[in-house]
Amino acid sequence: MMDWDDLRNDWQSRIEAQPAMTRPRPDARQRLWRRVRVRDGLETAAALLMLPVFGFAAVWLAQDELWVSALFAAALVGALIYIPLRLRRERRRIPEPDPGRPVLEFLQAERSALEAQVDMLRSVARWYAGPIAIGVVGFFVGLAGFTLASLLYTLLVVGLFAAVEYANRAAVRKRFEPALEQIDDQISELQQES
Repeated sequence: MMDWDDLRNDWQSRIEAQPAMTRPRPDARQRLWRRVRVRDGLETAAALLMLPVFGFAAVWLAQDELWVSALFAAALVGALIYIPLRLRRERRRIPEPDPGRPVLEFLQAERSALEAQVDMLRSVARWYAGPIAIGVVGFFVGLAGFTLASLLYTLLVVGLFAAVEYANRAAVRKRFEPALEQIDDQISELQQES
């Protein structure tokens, strides 16, 4: 039976021995996780900027007894608190490279973090875009009533919702599924060799 340190050294030496054209780019993992962190940072900043706006609106509208809009504003506050927490929870699953850690263990942790990102992106309609879309439409319609403006606003929000859903599905296909396939191949090869 092969020692994990021997296996890791053997794995690294084989990658280094591959021609540069077929060798996986060493920074591909870092670029992917950097994109995740930048995306999460932007989404968190947007949520934190909008939080006091809808918090103030919920209080102000409740004082004026505009209950429908106040309730939707309060629901938006809840969503704006939940979104950064969910992003942070999933981001914390990203493993940090550690030369002392067994390669197979690291790859399995990386695979788990990638799967969490895929699940999060595939379910964005349920935990992110859906609650925000329903919240802003309910907030607007509660203030404006059922008018042509509220219909146009609803159509605009539905269009943005569809674009967000499409972009997330595309990110899964283009970025995360290939990364998962690559890790699966590496895990499979390591398991066969051990």
